[in-house]
Amino acid sequence: MGRFMCHDPRHVTDTVPCDVVASAILLTTAATISKVGVQPHAPLIVHAATSTTYPHANHEFINDVLHPFWRAHPPQFRLSSKPYKTTMDRNAILPEDSLTFRWLRWRQAVRLNSLALALTVAGRGQLGERLLSGWKVWTLYNTGCMDFHLFFCCANIKALASLLPAEERPSVRPLWQAEADSWADYMQTYMVAIRAKYFSAYDKVEAKPPTISAKATSAVLATAVFSAAGLAAAVLVVAVLALVLATLSTRDSPPAAC
Repeated sequence: MGRFMCHDPRHVTDTVPCDVVASAILLTTAATISKVGVQPHAPLIVHAATSTTYPHANHEFINDVLHPFWRAHPPQFRLSSKPYKTTMDRNAILPEDSLTFRWLRWRQAVRLNSLALALTVAGRGQLGERLLSGWKVWTLYNTGCMDFHLFFCCANIKALASLLPAEERPSVRPLWQAEADSWADYMQTYMVAIRAKYFSAYDKVEAKPPTISAKATSAVLATAVFSAAGLAAAVLVVAVLALVLATLSTRDSPPAAC
């Protein structure tokens, strides 16, 4: 689904690791209770953010993390045999109002809806619904309006962090900074977790020695049924269109001479 996007490659997503958020909460709570670093009769406003301390652009995430990980650890079953794209590949980044982007999105929608229909016919309707649900989420996200370009000020949280005792600074870290932190390492944990959650069952089947089993046979038959159903649906659509065109041409043509 990520073979074509309309996002600005320079877009900065203000992703914040959970431990940074937790440290910021602990630090602001301690400051509020102790009245240290807090102005009297003024609210303490802090941002747990990374956009102004260690920004991470969209193209960096795709090219440095997403692409290398899935290229090295591809799932057993994919919707395409083509290699994964980087932001430098052709048609990877397209204007949202371009004809190419609209055509690719329409073609992918037809393809996935056909697959979902084939899955439903084969008795795997729940799997088809999951496929369409993922496509709807991706369609919603894959729009230019999701490029917010928001940058949050971290001056207050930096000031509070400077008040921490030296012995507490290694364990309470409310700032994400390039000198000590790594976006690649952090994002890798997400990729590993995503793969383990959604593809672990297939990996277990793949890791087993080849044997003849009912489950393996049913999986092969199901795959064959999915492909056959999709092909049959496409042939049916073409046949109906040909019949309609033939009927229209017969009505419009003059009667044959005797």
